[in-house]
Amino acid sequence: MPRNRDPLETGAQGFADIVTNLLAILVIVTLIALVLAASQSRPVAYAVDRPADTPQVFPLPPQTRLPGFTEHFLVSGGRLSAIRFDRLADAMAARALEGSGQIALLDAGWPEMRYENPPLPPRRDIGEYRIRLTLPEPGDLPERSIDELIAAIEAQSYARGLFPNFLVTPSGFALFTDIERRLVAARRCFRWVLTPENRITYHRKFYFFADFAARRCAS
Repeated sequence: MPRNRDPLETGAQGFADIVTNLLAILVIVTLIALVLAASQSRPVAYAVDRPADTPQVFPLPPQTRLPGFTEHFLVSGGRLSAIRFDRLADAMAARALEGSGQIALLDAGWPEMRYENPPLPPRRDIGEYRIRLTLPEPGDLPERSIDELIAAIEAQSYARGLFPNFLVTPSGFALFTDIERRLVAARRCFRWVLTPENRITYHRKFYFFADFAARRCAS
């Protein structure tokens, strides 16, 4: 027959269980308190007291900019002109292109390019930009022979270790076919793109795209 448990023994066992549970709870509470104290005393690296709507500008001096590997040309209206994107970059560095307006990026005698620089929504990249350019027609500029144009392309691109990139409008397509035949016959590397709406977008990835294409062509 089972032995009847003494009431005093049962009470002592129950008291021991209560003490054990209390000690376990005390240990857990102590550990939580230590963890919270350590986290509160540690400095927070990302807590920056700065207004969210304040633009942060990190200008890059023009003399330290990485030069491109591509020389850009506009072929429009039976004429050819180099495109001075460096002037556009300098104007952007001086924060002189706000809203819309005109800027001289082409050879002497060519009309100025119209630009549109709308404000962009806040993004992760504070240096992002996106400028739309309208490619002009040359007007009454005198025509140059195909030999003169090829010589100009050679001097402004290949002779300087650069590769030409042609932006061709519909009115300049006939002239570009002659340029293309001459460059292919001379086994020259180049890129070209047809701009049916006479508009391009100059943005942060433009030079990356051109540089990659030039390096691939050089190989």
